[in-house]
Amino acid sequence: MIRKCRLIKLILLLLLMSVILYIPTIVRVNTPTDYLRFRGIHELDELLLEIDTGDKEYLVFYVTSGNSIAVTKMRKSYFSYTIEKTSIIPISDSRELDFRFTVYNNEQWLFWGIIYDQSIHRITVEEDDVYISSTLYNFSLCYLVGTGSPHEVPNFEIEY
Repeated sequence: MIRKCRLIKLILLLLLMSVILYIPTIVRVNTPTDYLRFRGIHELDELLLEIDTGDKEYLVFYVTSGNSIAVTKMRKSYFSYTIEKTSIIPISDSRELDFRFTVYNNEQWLFWGIIYDQSIHRITVEEDDVYISSTLYNFSLCYLVGTGSPHEVPNFEIEY
């Protein structure tokens, strides 16, 4: 009986400690960007863009301390966020256009890139319009999230 009481006390103590340690995470993490900063998983120097793509999914574009531009695809869970995929383009390698295509969860993909040429007004990927967002810098960011399992990089067209 004494052994059972000690075991119950130990379990309750561990549960209480877990809750106490988890509360600061809940308080500090209100957005996907907060989660990246709080966890220190990625070296987020400056936020460029945070987009709610619907269905509790987010794209966070940011400049890293490694002089790159990154996008992290995240999903909101009950109390926190889950990182599904991160893709990076080194700034030193950026040209007039620089695109990345990445597949995650085997059935979803992300097409994104950096656009330095401001005369581009439309990009389509497999006949779907790509979202283009301006930044405070001399480049724009573009992205498109899709479903399906393409076997190779999809065709894209640029309109000036």
